[in-house]
Amino acid sequence: MTPPRPLVLVVFIIALTVVETSCFAVTTNSIGVNFGGDGNWVLASGDVAGIVTQANWNNATAESGVLAELIDANGTATTARVSWNAAFGWHSPVAVTDPDSTLMKGCLNEIANPSGVTLTGFEGVYDVYVYCWGTGGASKKSYLDFRVNGANLVQRRDSILADFTGVYVECTPVQAGHYYLQQDITLTSNDTFTIGWPGNEWGDVSAVQFVWEQEETPPLRGFTVLIR
Repeated sequence: MTPPRPLVLVVFIIALTVVETSCFAVTTNSIGVNFGGDGNWVLASGDVAGIVTQANWNNATAESGVLAELIDANGTATTARVSWNAAFGWHSPVAVTDPDSTLMKGCLNEIANPSGVTLTGFEGVYDVYVYCWGTGGASKKSYLDFRVNGANLVQRRDSILADFTGVYVECTPVQAGHYYLQQDITLTSNDTFTIGWPGNEWGDVSAVQFVWEQEETPPLRGFTVLIR
């Protein structure tokens, strides 16, 4: 009788590796307010404009007023509201050829201080874009205060306002431009964000845009599973 052969057990080792991936923050929503100046420079709901492009801009006409339940870029009503107060509504000589030039055409002239424009009802972390008058020149210098709950957030003055020709340029102390950017502004629904004009140079505002910063999703960490 042939003796039984020894049982040979072969063990296969399977290694499964999951590569580390990250979901990075993306801008998913924004709320924009277009100040139509003397009333003729408004955007239709389907007009797409802005540095961070969006449709459904809220049109704020006349030199003073209030808009409640501002709609967001998706056309959905929100708890945000805006009030504004200026000496008068006006418009720049910018030639209107598309939604962006319309956005830069109308403006509030000589807004009040400290709260020429007041925005409330925002909750989260935002980048705030404040668009200035769309015409430049040696005598066109912007001077605006930005405050959260009355505290002085930043006071910034650009060298000159630049003529708007279709490309947005940020205003800095050494660079002529079309807009100011306030980054990473954390707000609760009870907070106020205000824009004011101290009374010298130019205090004009064409539009305001709040761009929500979605919190970054924690990355899926890499791991290895061994089945023996």
